Amino acid sequence: MIFNFIQRRTSVRTFMEKPLAKSDLTNINNILAKVNNEKGPNGNKIKFLLLDTAPNGDGNIVGTYGFIRNAQAYIAGTIPNDKRALEDYGYLLEKIVIKLVEEGLGSCWLGGTFKRDDFIEPLALNNEQIIPAVLPIGYPVVNRRNAEQAMRFIIKADKRMKWTALFFNKNFDNGLTSGDLHEDNSVLLSAFESVRLGPSASNKQPWRLVLDKENNQVHFYLDENPKYSGNKMGFSMQRLDIGIAMYHFQSVADENGFAGKWNNQIPDISIPESNYKYVKTFSW
Repeated sequence: MIFNFIQRRTSVRTFMEKPLAKSDLTNINNILAKVNNEKGPNGNKIKFLLLDTAPNGDGNIVGTYGFIRNAQAYIAGTIPNDKRALEDYGYLLEKIVIKLVEEGLGSCWLGGTFKRDDFIEPLALNNEQIIPAVLPIGYPVVNRRNAEQAMRFIIKADKRMKWTALFFNKNFDNGLTSGDLHEDNSVLLSAFESVRLGPSASNKQPWRLVLDKENNQVHFYLDENPKYSGNKMGFSMQRLDIGIAMYHFQSVADENGFAGKWNNQIPDISIPESNYKYVKTFSW
């Protein structure tokens, strides 16, 4: 089940010094071929490429929260600098991440600090496009480096906010609890929990979801910090985060019979914070 793979996903920054097997390379290319023919919630298609090691020939690269060591390949794509394209980039690349987990491969989102110049030529980047994030991949080491474990502790990568801080019932005045979804046979419960478990830049967890059970809808909001340090790259990195959240929710809901679709039915809900931005509504 997809929810199980989402639970198993973790950011891998240290890989085995072992080249990817031919069979795994074939599987990765098949995953990319399929995802490259799909659209994100906003209708964008994105072409992701598999690149040998690092484009500069070095599997060790400075990345968000520390060094990436022994990456055997990278996955990356380009898009226009548009918030809706960013959301779709997050959605589709996270789909690839979860597929890699299923194949027993490790990966890590890199969006903040990597040498974008190294990726310009292999991706044929032009002045109207950006590389929002790349994905180093390889075989996870059994025992992670002490430095990586310490870094995960510092950024609280294994910590997640409580349900009532992230999810709401009908409006932002009522925090949603897992008990509120008991009658739904835990189908929606696992969909919400999959969002809570999602990766996000600096582990900010900027997604806010409002459940309208009477109308079979969940409204997605982004708690967008305009001063977030990652925005120095010239785009809103947190738009990737909400795309990740949308993929987690839809994939788990769909697999469990809540086949839904995305729309822009902006609800009449009072916004508690000026940073809260309406993104999308999932209806079933």
